[in-house]
Amino acid sequence: MRARHHTQTKRRWLPIYGDDVIGRYHNAPYGSLPPHCFQEAEDAFSSLQKTRRNQAVVICGESGAGKTETTKLMLHYLAVVSKRQSARDAKLKGTTQSTGPTIAERMVASNPLFDAVSKSRHRCASSPSDEVLSRLGSRRWCDCS
Repeated sequence: MRARHHTQTKRRWLPIYGDDVIGRYHNAPYGSLPPHCFQEAEDAFSSLQKTRRNQAVVICGESGAGKTETTKLMLHYLAVVSKRQSARDAKLKGTTQSTGPTIAERMVASNPLFDAVSKSRHRCASSPSDEVLSRLGSRRWCDCS
């Protein structure tokens, strides 16, 4: 079954997170399309490929603003584009198999750890500053080297 990535309004479904939208944002110059979480994910992905240095994306907002859903959408974007990139790379090398998991597959595999760390930090705020930080947004780290 194919996953549906749509936002529901009171009147109709808006198809703004599907594979066709991923295709539009992949390799698009920053700012050439309307603002979207896929643009931020693309910027981090392309910077990672160009510089081979760790990248960070800060997703913040009030409770209920959609930080977790935005993170999931960005991880989905990264999974799709890195899989496409791996397939292209394998094709250029004349092989059919990649040498290992893609960047996004490693990130998705570590997502339960991210959630556990984030939830434990929210529950175990040891100082007022930790409490403030936990309300400002989830912190997620991943070493993808």
